Amino acid sequence: MNQMLLKICLKIITIKKLLHNTLKNGFSMSEKYPVAMRFLHWFMAVIIISMIILGIFMGGVDKENPLRMQLYNIHKSFGVTVIFLFVLRVAVRLASSAKIPKLPKQISQTEVRFAHLGHFAIYALMFAVPISGYAMSNSYGYPVKWFTIEMPKLFADDKEFAALASQAHEFLAFSLLALLIFHVAAVVKHRIKDKVNLLERMN
Repeated sequence: MNQMLLKICLKIITIKKLLHNTLKNGFSMSEKYPVAMRFLHWFMAVIIISMIILGIFMGGVDKENPLRMQLYNIHKSFGVTVIFLFVLRVAVRLASSAKIPKLPKQISQTEVRFAHLGHFAIYALMFAVPISGYAMSNSYGYPVKWFTIEMPKLFADDKEFAALASQAHEFLAFSLLALLIFHVAAVVKHRIKDKVNLLERMN
């Protein structure tokens, strides 16, 4: 009987420690982002990072190579996809504003302000990068297709404006990449230094 009570006490202590660690380093389901936001977060992250890699790669393909145009068309199609997903993501975020979890108390107010600023910048760039590419393509006189569907021509032919849009597209794309790297670095910093697993909120 004494041994049984001892085992029960040990199990209670073990469960208590597990709960303590979970509350300290993890997040309950109520502290996670809504499912739709989590899905859009990872889906868009994969597309955007793939698009940046593709953009760097296709720039090095010879202009006479037919592969170059195929890659450009794929790049444009997914660029339009990002615009659609961006609009959906903003709508979902606004509709889910009451369900968005607050950052843990271990994170300082200064870091919270920087986090909000960083998120705003990422959202702005998620729209600015593809729309500048759209402007560049239209202004150079090329159509923008969403796979097989031709999109409306939003910008008139203008080589000078196209050149500016091209420079903006490249600069904004690398700015977005830099922000995403900083975003990941911040998550790692909070996990290692602050013992806060922010990644669980998006899983």
